[in-house]
Amino acid sequence: MKIIGIDIGGTFIKGVVCEKDNIIFQTKTPTNAQEGKDAVLRSLFSLIDELLPMADNDAPIGVASAGDINPYTGEVVYATETLPGFTGLPLGRLISEHTGREVTVLNDADAALVGEMAYGAGQDKPNAVLFTLGTGLGSGIAVDGHILLGTRFHAARLGHIPLYPQGRQCTCGELGCAEQYVSVTGLVRTALDFGFEVKVEESDKLMKAAINGDGSALLALNKFLQDFCAVIMTTQNLLDPDVILVGGGLIQLKEYWWDRLIKMLPERAAGMMTPAKLKNSAGCLGAAAATNKEYFSKVSEDGKV
Repeated sequence: MKIIGIDIGGTFIKGVVCEKDNIIFQTKTPTNAQEGKDAVLRSLFSLIDELLPMADNDAPIGVASAGDINPYTGEVVYATETLPGFTGLPLGRLISEHTGREVTVLNDADAALVGEMAYGAGQDKPNAVLFTLGTGLGSGIAVDGHILLGTRFHAARLGHIPLYPQGRQCTCGELGCAEQYVSVTGLVRTALDFGFEVKVEESDKLMKAAINGDGSALLALNKFLQDFCAVIMTTQNLLDPDVILVGGGLIQLKEYWWDRLIKMLPERAAGMMTPAKLKNSAGCLGAAAATNKEYFSKVSEDGKV
């Protein structure tokens, strides 16, 4: 079946028409978040309208979005100003009304994890964790093949483990959260602490400098990896998963740091580590795969697990 999968990000909305992991067509459009909720929805509906003629007539639509999402109702329970006006938005219902299709909405990191479990490096791994190393530190957790959602759909936010109490200010309002150290943004801030000036979009510059023996860059990279090890070990000891997957933008530079990370980890954790495979397609493919509902626990008619 040709299904539509969509990934709503702060900068772009990406969409695919796919049969399982075979992408038949893909496109993207600016999110236009700076213009407000209505502009985002216009961009979203325009992209969906482009994809609909290529999907099967009775095919559902899967949507991944930033924020805390209730996948049973399609409501955005909470979203930051990355997607202004999305908190409380009945996103699934609005898309269903626009298209006449059944719609499944889930968190973007959860969607990426579903994609990896369905088609990528997490296949046959029912207890899985995914970290996405990007501007922030995204994460998803699956237990016995089901996405861990939490009472308020705020579970698996491993990027907000307090790594350094009274540490760097986080966008969530707390101090010392892991993503302020273990992310592209965190790496750049750590580099500046060691006297190596680099921009967020230049993380490859820092990696190459470290490998080529620049002392400040190497100190920053090692500190970043030590911090990531702390998050990994906390996760491993808490969940004892089958696999810990790592995706996001920084995994594209793994030739500079992956082997170094593995050597820093205890053997029991190192053996769980696997790079994600689906790259930028994970969210869209995972959203499409999630439309079959098998990755969620059963839910009652009142919308409760």
